[in-house]
Order: sequence, then structure tokens, then C-alpha cells
Amino acid sequence: MWYSAPEQFSSSFGAVGEHTDVYQLGVVFYELLTGELPYSAEEEAEYMHAVLYEEPRPLRELKPEVSEQVEAIVMRCLEKLPEKRYKNAGELREALANYLGVEYSTRLSRSRKDVRSSVFYCGELLLLHLREARNNATNRERALEHFREAYKFATDILEKYCPEKMKKRNEKICNYIKWKLEEDPILPKSLEVLEEFIADVEDFVHKLRLGFERV
Repeated sequence: MWYSAPEQFSSSFGAVGEHTDVYQLGVVFYELLTGELPYSAEEEAEYMHAVLYEEPRPLRELKPEVSEQVEAIVMRCLEKLPEKRYKNAGELREALANYLGVEYSTRLSRSRKDVRSSVFYCGELLLLHLREARNNATNRERALEHFREAYKFATDILEKYCPEKMKKRNEKICNYIKWKLEEDPILPKSLEVLEEFIADVEDFVHKLRLGFERV
């Protein structure tokens, strides 16, 4: 109920579809960033009315420290008309990837003091592109594109941020992605192995961040 899109309450907003998932993700992001739902309402009927007829509170009114780019992404997810939102979760992920990529480039252009932020964005981009490669397993060109991007960020971590004690593990990650680029990435039998690999990379990135948080 609290995460429902306008079209789930009224057919005048169109049919439920992938854009509905985008709206629901927008509510989740909004709540994660602010600790509150997009509308102030205590009763379900009041909240439903707000979803249908009122505008959500601007995210940065509640959390001014959130960047304008992030606010724009989240608020687009919460557009009442489905055609104004991202078409699907894939398009939303592309927007997030572009934002993270810009943030990562910005951090690299600054001093070493920003290394923690660089590690964060680099790790997020590595994982995002690996997940997208998995999600596009039936589209060879798209899968390869995401594996190429993942390899770029994996090698960035190895060359710029990886502590000596984690380098062998980082090298294995790079070698696996390079191997995926050389073989057919859409072989069904390899999907289970890819899932295990992504889980291992998640653990690696988590431990890498912990190491820099202690610096």
C-alpha cells in the first residue's frame, strides 16, 4: 500500500507495468535517503489520496545534503504519469550508473583525501556492471558491454586502491572478467558460476571498503 504507484489505485493513470516497479523503487530510495515516505499521511486513505493528487515533498527539503542529481533521479521515479518516469528498472540503473561514473571521475580529479569516495564509487560501478551483465545474459552485445565496463573498474581498483594483501584476490577477479570477455558470456551453464562470482565480488568490495574506513 505505502509503496504503490498511482496506476495501482486508479486506471486513469494507465496500466500496471515495468514503470510501476520504477515508482516503487523511487519510494524505497526516498525512504532510504530521508527516513520518511514521500507523502505525509497517517491513514491509508489519506496516503492514497496524496499519491493520486498531491506532489511528493522535494527530497532535498528533508535532506539538503543529498545531491541535486540524486534528487532528480528519485523524483523522476515518483512522477505520477508513467510516461514521465524511467521506462523500466534497466533505464533507471543506467541513470544511476551515469551518476556514479561522473562522481567517480570527479573524485579521481581531486586529491588523495577523496580516496574513500573513489573506492566506494569504483566498487559500486564494478558490481553494477557485473549485475547488468548477468541481467542481460540473453543479449550477447549488452552482456559484453557490461563485462568490459566491469573489467575497467576491477583493474582501476587493482592499480589504484587495492592493498597488497588483497591483490591476489583482485587479480583473480580481473582474470575471470577477462575470460568472460573472451568466451561466450550467454552460455546458460555459466550463469550459476557467475552468480557465485558476483557474490564473491560483493564480499571483496565490502572488505575493501572496510579497510579504507579504518584509514
